[in-house]
Amino acid sequence: MRLSAQATSPDELAIQMVIEHETQAYLDRNTDRQSACWADSTGLSQRICLNDGRIIAADGDHAALRRGLESYFRQLPDPDPSVFEHRHYKIRIRGEAAFVTFVQIMQCAGRPASYSQQVRYLEREAGSWKIIHSGVSYYDPTSRQVQASR
Repeated sequence: MRLSAQATSPDELAIQMVIEHETQAYLDRNTDRQSACWADSTGLSQRICLNDGRIIAADGDHAALRRGLESYFRQLPDPDPSVFEHRHYKIRIRGEAAFVTFVQIMQCAGRPASYSQQVRYLEREAGSWKIIHSGVSYYDPTSRQVQASR
C-alpha cells in the first residue's frame, strides 16, 4: 500500500495512518489490527455500494464488528495480494471529529484495477483517531459522469 503525502497537520497524518492501517489489516485478514482502527462505540456503520448497484450495510457495536470480521476472514483465510493506493485525501477536522473522502485504487495481478470513492467519519477516542463510519462506492473511472465531476 502506498501512502499519499497529502497530510498537512499531525491530525491529518494520524487520520490517514488509521485509514491505511485499517486497509492493510483487511488485506492481511487480521481481525485484531482491523478492529483496533474502529471506535469502541455502539454506533458503528458501514455502507458499500457495489458496481452492480447492490448495497451491503452493517450497523452495530465494536463486538459485532469483530464478530463480522472474524466470520468474513474465515471465508477468506489467505492474505489478499492486492495493492491498494489511496489518492486525493480531503480531510475536514472539527474538534474531536473528522470527515474524510479519498479515492481507492485496487490492483491485483490478472484483474483490471478497481476504483472506489471512500468516505470515513472518525472521532478522537482516548487521544487517538478511530473510525465510526465507512462508506464505499465502486465506480468505473471511464464513465462520462465521473470524468465530468473531476
